Amino acid sequence: MSRGLGDVYKRQMMAPPSSTDGTLTDEVPAIPDSTPSTAMPAPPFPDSPPSTAMPAPPTLDSATPAAMPAPPAPAAVASTDGDADPDANFVDELDQLIQAGGPDLVYPPIGHGLSGTVIGYEALARFAGRRPTGRWFQLAHEAGRGADLELTILRQVVDRLDESDGKSYLACNLSPTIIGDARLNQIASMHRSDRLVIELTGRDTASELRMLKRELEALRDDRKRVGVHLSSLDQTTLSCLVMEQPDMVKLDVELTRRLASGEESIAPEFLRRCRHEGIFVVAVGVETDDDLHAVEAIGADAYQGFLIDDRT
Repeated sequence: MSRGLGDVYKRQMMAPPSSTDGTLTDEVPAIPDSTPSTAMPAPPFPDSPPSTAMPAPPTLDSATPAAMPAPPAPAAVASTDGDADPDANFVDELDQLIQAGGPDLVYPPIGHGLSGTVIGYEALARFAGRRPTGRWFQLAHEAGRGADLELTILRQVVDRLDESDGKSYLACNLSPTIIGDARLNQIASMHRSDRLVIELTGRDTASELRMLKRELEALRDDRKRVGVHLSSLDQTTLSCLVMEQPDMVKLDVELTRRLASGEESIAPEFLRRCRHEGIFVVAVGVETDDDLHAVEAIGADAYQGFLIDDRT
């Protein structure tokens, strides 16, 4: 990606947020040529909060205490401002965000080798306010608006390809449930580039490859590439990867550490098969030189983390 993206990433990461909210070589390998379950929409919030007014106590009659009626049960007290549901107006907030073009994006780099040569970037969303990023996506999908949010981000990413140096790739995370949306191909086809990588996110993305085979092939026919995030590894996952052959596999932080420490007995076979099938492997969570040597030893093609951030 062009120097412009790197500079944008540095400025965004250095500035405070707007609110509180096998083996590597020095030769840069080319990526071989070729996210969450759908939930029921959240129930609508009440048109108005319950009244906070307490009923007036009954008048005491000292002459007939035995006949005094029991006082009525106190009315439910509405939450105070501090306890109000912070997500009550989420759909309105989401509409405003989408109309404004989507959230801000940062572009952490993906590096190769001890030289830290940048070979790609990943687009990550940053939202204003105290609501965590993951909560934005969760609520959007619960409201049936997950595709609207994710495709708004994809449109920003596609626009960024124009700033490219023509060599680095740019990855955008999408939920597997978005892949069948007709708007995805329309947005992706806005830029005839093979440097856009669609990364499937979720807990079981490897198995999603088989179910989404036709939709993913349509993206590849348009010169787009497909990646998957992995948080666990077993023979079933390996079989899916070998059979469906994504262009890229990204190992999350915990899986990278388990592979590097030898805790995953299947690691040697997994990395050997990826290399044999031409699947590009990116290890996430590389923060120190020791981490870099560890992912070099397991045979990852590239890495992502604070170490490459500091070197670019």
